[in-house]
Amino acid sequence: MWKDLRSRLERWGLLPPLSDQLTLRGRVLAAPHTHPPSPESGGTLLSVTIGDGKRTLLPVAADGRFTLELPLHEVVRLTITLQGHLPRMVEVQPLRSAYRFARDPVHVRCDIEVTLTPRHLPDGTASRPLRERITMPKDNRPLIAEWDHVMRADNGEEFVPLFARVM
Repeated sequence: MWKDLRSRLERWGLLPPLSDQLTLRGRVLAAPHTHPPSPESGGTLLSVTIGDGKRTLLPVAADGRFTLELPLHEVVRLTITLQGHLPRMVEVQPLRSAYRFARDPVHVRCDIEVTLTPRHLPDGTASRPLRERITMPKDNRPLIAEWDHVMRADNGEEFVPLFARVM
């Protein structure tokens, strides 16, 4: 109970945060020409992986909204799935400050809107997956990259997400 209360007081700015934190509020949208998910389909699911830790599977509200309290010092990968749509990968990169000890901890709030790609277009052809979208950080907000997860890229190309590439 205290942990939840403390988190709320930090978000509202009434208490200074103990460590760097991110409150990620999101909304999942299906493409406009697809039908809303039926109750039998299980709705939208959200898989959360923090760092190299275990995955946590969470349901998304019927209106597509979710709120997550995340650490801001580790990479967080979200996988969003909905029947009839390509799974969307969203990667949240942490703050890149070498001088974290020289500043006060921050509690950042960030809103994202994720539009899922349908597997098939209205004419029945397979839709083209989103290759990569990068949202650059503002202030202390994290860097966010998203792409559609496909088993094999088009035309035999090997698509490697930006953050998995060897630089």
